[in-house]
Amino acid sequence: MKKFSFVIPTYNSKVMLKYSLEALNNQLGYTSSDYEVILVDDGSVDDTWDYIKGTNRNYDLQYIYLEREPCSSRARARNFGWKSAQGEIVVFVDADIIVKPTHLSELDRLYTYEKDIVVQGTRLMLPKGAVIDFDNLFQIYNFNRKKLTLIDIAYFVYDFLSYNICTVRTPGILFSTCNSAVPRKYLEATNGFDENYIGWGIEDMDLGCRLHALKDVKFVVSSRLECLHQFHKHSANLSEELKRNRTIFENKYPNAAGNLPITSEIDIWNVLWIPDDEYLERFAGKQTKKKNKIVLEFRNREKFNQLKEDILQMSDREELDVEVYDYCEDTDLDIWITLLGVRKSTPKYFPVSRRIGKLLPEERSKFLSSLKEAQY
Repeated sequence: MKKFSFVIPTYNSKVMLKYSLEALNNQLGYTSSDYEVILVDDGSVDDTWDYIKGTNRNYDLQYIYLEREPCSSRARARNFGWKSAQGEIVVFVDADIIVKPTHLSELDRLYTYEKDIVVQGTRLMLPKGAVIDFDNLFQIYNFNRKKLTLIDIAYFVYDFLSYNICTVRTPGILFSTCNSAVPRKYLEATNGFDENYIGWGIEDMDLGCRLHALKDVKFVVSSRLECLHQFHKHSANLSEELKRNRTIFENKYPNAAGNLPITSEIDIWNVLWIPDDEYLERFAGKQTKKKNKIVLEFRNREKFNQLKEDILQMSDREELDVEVYDYCEDTDLDIWITLLGVRKSTPKYFPVSRRIGKLLPEERSKFLSSLKEAQY
């Protein structure tokens, strides 16, 4: 039995898809005995199969073609995909995603440490006209605080709240299938995606909320599970589709965003699309009682065990606000902190290489303008 199954839905995206499939050949240390790819074509009419066939050199590829119907959707396509998968871990990526050669090794690290987790990765946004050259792609396009237009909005959320998702009241709302992984048994337990979500958006947030409701399931955000998103335009009907799907979500989960007002266009979507300090604080469910801030910096690997002891002791004190800054980023400190769960003072975790900090007004304006061009 294979350990990992990539599930990729696609619709008339053959050029981007081929780059995505090509990247999956390059998983360092893994062969076709370790992973497979389930490609679900949701009724494409651009000769997708003829264009991409033979791309898979190092893995088994299963191609599923679904006739286009009124009920066609990303949710339906992904359900067909994971139900056809052999792997115990289902890895969701989109047809516009290019994964790093370390994608599977990072997932292996996390699932070796703890098997009952849902993993959420991150992504950088390739600019229009980016040349896809696998020899230097990840060297040219990497996380850089000075290149804000490359940085996905989720980085801002985690940078403000924490990469320890236990600090968030409803972590399922941050679940995104552009780059994530879920044990198959939990997809079976939730029946997968709700196929009432037709068109673009929010079907993954819905699944995230149901996964979070399962007993013993833990959410983990990995800053090392980073991928690239290929530029493409918004779909013409995105606004209408998003509005419809958002209504479905709000009716199903009226309290999903904690104490955020969900009464207008300034609602839970602000948390993901336009990071605002006040919204993010309320989304995290912060206490009004002022706490004493404690900052712990991890710079010396030899002091790893001592650091863990300090975190355990401090996180058991309700009057403290514990923040951990990881300068090493090559140990299991990230997942160890997350698996502590919710504590009297749930420790915040920040990988230093992914810090953004407060935006200047001109930086914020430039970043928000870039959102209008690219399809998320």
